Amino acid sequence: MSIDAGNDCAFVAALGGKVVRLRLNRSDWTVGNGLGAVLGYVLIAQLSLQTASLHLSTAAVWLPSGLAIALVAHFGIRAAPSVLIGSLMVNNIQFFSNEAGAEYLPAVAASATIATANVLEALVGGYAIRRVVKDEPLANPRTTIIFLGLVVAFPAAVSAGIGTTAIWAFDTTDAAPSDIFVTWYFANATGALIVVPSVLWLLRGDRLRSPPIRPAEFIATLLLLVFLLEALVGAGLVKVLAGWPSAYMIWPALILVCFRYGERELFVVLVLTMAMAVAGTMRGFAAFPADTAWQSLTFLQVFIAITAGVCYLLKASLNEAADYRWELQRTARLRLLYVDRLLAERDVIDTLMVHDLHSPLSGVRGAIDTAIATRPNTPTEFQAVERVLKLAVSTCDEILDRLKVHLTGGAGTAPSELSVLETIDRILRLQRLAIEQKGLLVVRKGNAFDSNAPINGASAFLALEVVIENAIAASPVGGKITIDARLDNAALHYIVSDEGPGIPRSVANQLFSRPIATSKRSNGIGLFLAQEALERDGGQMAILDAVKGASISLIVSRCGRSE
Repeated sequence: MSIDAGNDCAFVAALGGKVVRLRLNRSDWTVGNGLGAVLGYVLIAQLSLQTASLHLSTAAVWLPSGLAIALVAHFGIRAAPSVLIGSLMVNNIQFFSNEAGAEYLPAVAASATIATANVLEALVGGYAIRRVVKDEPLANPRTTIIFLGLVVAFPAAVSAGIGTTAIWAFDTTDAAPSDIFVTWYFANATGALIVVPSVLWLLRGDRLRSPPIRPAEFIATLLLLVFLLEALVGAGLVKVLAGWPSAYMIWPALILVCFRYGERELFVVLVLTMAMAVAGTMRGFAAFPADTAWQSLTFLQVFIAITAGVCYLLKASLNEAADYRWELQRTARLRLLYVDRLLAERDVIDTLMVHDLHSPLSGVRGAIDTAIATRPNTPTEFQAVERVLKLAVSTCDEILDRLKVHLTGGAGTAPSELSVLETIDRILRLQRLAIEQKGLLVVRKGNAFDSNAPINGASAFLALEVVIENAIAASPVGGKITIDARLDNAALHYIVSDEGPGIPRSVANQLFSRPIATSKRSNGIGLFLAQEALERDGGQMAILDAVKGASISLIVSRCGRSE
């Protein structure tokens, strides 16, 4: 599903006829929002700057990076001026309040450069969330890795690189540029890693995968985590456990949260972990002792980043497994509904079959009784019995033909003998349950529907069936599928279009060379095999460029491949 950054986004899921809509509201950016964003940025920045001991503008913990990225991800580029103004205010306050003799122009230049770096970080991270991550950083491990790289690691490197250059060029400091860069980088990266998902949860909590929880159980888990954090950075236990790898004692509780609770609870626990760990380190109970406070905080930030990254990847893997489980349950339910419908029609089908077959079966029984009762003695009598038995055989053939009609859903011909209209009707009958559940509109057009010319080969039927089935699966609720069939002297031309998320060009270029999954719930083997079968019969299959959704072309030769 494509996401338009300027409009509301609706995610739709269908299960057993029930439609659930999860909507992302792109709120209008007002003056109040802008002022609130500036105020929030300044307050959080002032809190984070309490950890700035290496340099007055280099905090070892920098939470505003996550706030800025989340604002741009939710509101778009309209939030960038608030980030710029907030950053300018914070840096000018730092330079002119902490450096009594600071020169005006270098201080302003350094503040403006650092503010620009913070805005670039927010724009890069926010754009990656809106366009690449698609608002679901924990949907699956692949999306989470992209989130860690494009939203956390790369924007932090941009900000740290520009900020370190500004301090080196416009300010005097005894700190080594490498120390400033490393501290700045891990402070911004960890801040984005922890704060971005949490702020997005507050802005649009309905998108989180958080099932109902038992409050007493969750409170007990939080108490366990608090106890373990006390062992990590608490005054009571840190000296007793000196020399122990106490930092990793919190991992079992975090892993329990990943398995037992949803994304919302995971974000709350990670924020709590970071807050207690930083507060304990600032009070002198460092989980990672070092010569200076900024070194201890930097080591702590590295540990928190690794811990949060592992938790996110674990939760993403669990979410992906839940998606597969949900899809299996949905498929099983659809199959059960289909079987229930067939069973409901069974009595009617049985009645019709008995009515159709009663007379010919009675005739066969009478012919056999006549043959048994007759005791032929002459050639003429033998010939009469032979004629009766031939009639019985002919009647049995007719019965088998009628059974074939019933077993093929009313079409007693092979797929290769069906016309275009009959072919599409048969395929749509097989998929009618999914079409009804999604409320899809199927449009048929083209001159081939007016022709009685049969399609050539069962491979054409297979290819059409796979393409139409994929279009139905990819279509959103209430969408439209267009089947265009045109006939000329040499071939049948089909174009099947849908309004789904479409097929990326990078995938489309390799789709027919090997099986490639076009979605989380597809392995791509059906389309690959259908294309191979179609080519063997002299046909072709191609993916066309489409403004919306996917459009696949099939060319079916009317004479087959010449050997």
